[in-house]
Amino acid sequence: MYIKGESTTDPRRYNAPCSNEIAAIFTNPSGNPPFDRSIAVYPKEESMQEISIISSCCDPMIYPILFPSGEDGWSNDIKYTD
Repeated sequence: MYIKGESTTDPRRYNAPCSNEIAAIFTNPSGNPPFDRSIAVYPKEESMQEISIISSCCDPMIYPILFPSGEDGWSNDIKYTD
């Protein structure tokens, strides 16, 4: 796995994104993750905000290993290329 750092920093320096408060809670009587999900974000000093599961900012928050720089993930306006 390769985590790309900022191009303006020294390439020998590694600053991985980090957080000390990350949580995911799935509730369902069967124990399986629910199909319809509600994703809530609690920004510092602000009230809760819900985001859509098809939002381009959803993937970087759910899969930080795949999006270490926080770049946008999937969105429904990505053009198809063959």
